[in-house]
Amino acid sequence: MPASPDPRRLLRWEVMRELAVSDFRLKYYDSALGYAWSMLSPLLMLAVFYFVFRFVLGVTTPGYLVYLLVGLVCWTFFQDCSYSGLTALAGKAGVLKAIHVPAGLVVAAGVLSTMITLAINATVLVVALGLAGRLSLLAPLALLPLLCLALFAAGVSFLVALAGIQFRDASLIWSVMLQACFWLTPIVYVANRGPVAELLYLNPLARCLYLIRWFLLYDYLPALRFVALTVAACAGTFALGVGLFLRRQARIPESL
Repeated sequence: MPASPDPRRLLRWEVMRELAVSDFRLKYYDSALGYAWSMLSPLLMLAVFYFVFRFVLGVTTPGYLVYLLVGLVCWTFFQDCSYSGLTALAGKAGVLKAIHVPAGLVVAAGVLSTMITLAINATVLVVALGLAGRLSLLAPLALLPLLCLALFAAGVSFLVALAGIQFRDASLIWSVMLQACFWLTPIVYVANRGPVAELLYLNPLARCLYLIRWFLLYDYLPALRFVALTVAACAGTFALGVGLFLRRQARIPESL
């Protein structure tokens, strides 16, 4: 006879689900556009960057518009996910003290909330690319790097969550680091070959973005080694973030 599920584990999953849904709803509660803002934000960025790179800097890369859109959707998720980790514990300090839920559940709920947004945005993007005839035959394989992106973002979120309660200026420092990360990732510019691309391959976020675009737009199947190293880097970041967080989780309520 199979063992019955642990009630405490079920309760934790239920709490995390409720917190994630609550975060997702509250994020757009006061917005006149509601959820539509989550798509409008990258579209507004798309308009600005497309104008600058296409008409001011003269970028003539074929299909640059969809190239840029894919990059901005992925970047918006990573940015939102990391900020959710950075602010989760301070924002839910009352919940942590009132019902004594593990701090990790609060961070995980914030991450899950941004993943819901990513899932919806990615679905809309894939449908739009399909209707425009821009979807490649390898598009289903893009799910793997998308999951890697989610793992990497979650790992970073747990790391910055710890930093957020230990350093008062963590949010200011992270905003600067995000700006640097934005330009160290091929989101708005094209770098597929040469020493610049080789340098960018050291960035797990860039590796995920390369794979997503290759599978989604270009029907390009990279070397298995590239894929394996990307999976390893993202899984390693996730394990590092969660591992460090769990080691310090018991002392977190004292720091709030």
